Amino acid sequence: MLGPLDSPYENGILQFKLEYPENYPFQPPKIQFSTKIFHPNIFPNGYICLDILQKRWSAACFLSAALISIQSLLNDPNPNDPSNPEAAHYYRFDREKYNQIAREWTNKYANPHDMCQKITAAKEAIRKELDEIQRHNSSGFDVHPVDVRDPFFCKGTIVGPQDSPYHGRSFVFNVRFPLDYPDKPPVIFLLTYIFHANISQFTCLNETLVQKTWTRDSTLSNILRNFLTLLSNPYSDDSCTHYAACFYKHGREEYNRLTLECKKPEDEQELLSPTVKKLISRELAELEKDSHFQVGLITSDDIFKWKVTMCGPRDTPYEDRVFNLKISFRYNYPSEPPNIDFTTKIFHPNISFNTGALSENFIKQRWKSDLTIPQLLLSILALLSDPDLNNTNNDEAARLYQQNREEYNRIARNGSQ
Repeated sequence: MLGPLDSPYENGILQFKLEYPENYPFQPPKIQFSTKIFHPNIFPNGYICLDILQKRWSAACFLSAALISIQSLLNDPNPNDPSNPEAAHYYRFDREKYNQIAREWTNKYANPHDMCQKITAAKEAIRKELDEIQRHNSSGFDVHPVDVRDPFFCKGTIVGPQDSPYHGRSFVFNVRFPLDYPDKPPVIFLLTYIFHANISQFTCLNETLVQKTWTRDSTLSNILRNFLTLLSNPYSDDSCTHYAACFYKHGREEYNRLTLECKKPEDEQELLSPTVKKLISRELAELEKDSHFQVGLITSDDIFKWKVTMCGPRDTPYEDRVFNLKISFRYNYPSEPPNIDFTTKIFHPNISFNTGALSENFIKQRWKSDLTIPQLLLSILALLSDPDLNNTNNDEAARLYQQNREEYNRIARNGSQ
């Protein structure tokens, strides 16, 4: 985060850590500055005292709203609710001293020159590595930037080695280099499905291949070579995919067959469907107990498509209205979220009036594999009460909501645009 203009933090580069709770978005994320900052409402350990991250948080809130509030707080502290009493004292009674200390800390701990030097060094190290990979194009993998102007985000492919059941298969992955590379390792995310004892579906390879072994002398090539070795020789005693490890230890012929059968999405769907169906059936039974919703299958022979009915929340223009929604699950649920669309016409800033689709990022930003469908539907109810004007899907509804609330409420109550 850049320090705001006309503040003692101006031109500073402030780094922070973000931690999502297991029941996000129903509980707020934790935000902690890792850059030292002298401010009345920021604890010495970097945690922030902010209402939107505590009592004002709701399931309909977005991270962007919290970050904007933090920027505003840097410009306009609240010394009456201090987290740093010394900073609050100087801010109230000796503003010149406060600005002096805050600027000194900014220059010392958030120096943009130091950060620019780190970024330049990281770019140089990344480009050197990528050039080295291109020179050794027989290594079994290839990596290149998605945009030549930004070497920090790359895409790559790796070919299964000859001495493995993956021989001839191509695996696609993304690489995100940190700004302080090589002090910290790149994050590698496998996009191609793989049946393997140590690699779960659509996984971050860092957990399997990097862990705590990364040093400044390590390279991306080292990680990818370790991945090739792992394809040939899985660790059967340290598995993250238990059923694959079981096949590898006790039924090698069947293990090899399943690795081959996972070449196409149809094969992946056939392999995963029984497990996914059980999970979806369990979610369906759980939702049937929830008094907020009525749920059923659209067709009795397809567990992947649901019809959900819910009432509009009280004290909103949708009160006393009944809405139908369609939920469509993918075969790789819960790694990927379901699609949820309103089939009843609704006038709302975050819902398309024509298609019933929610704003593109609404579900994606909230989704975690342990989030349940009832929790997701409750967050949609919260959205009906409190629209997110930073992520709209109906411009006319958003305009009226901001400029003519009476007309907005009238149209929303009638359900026509």
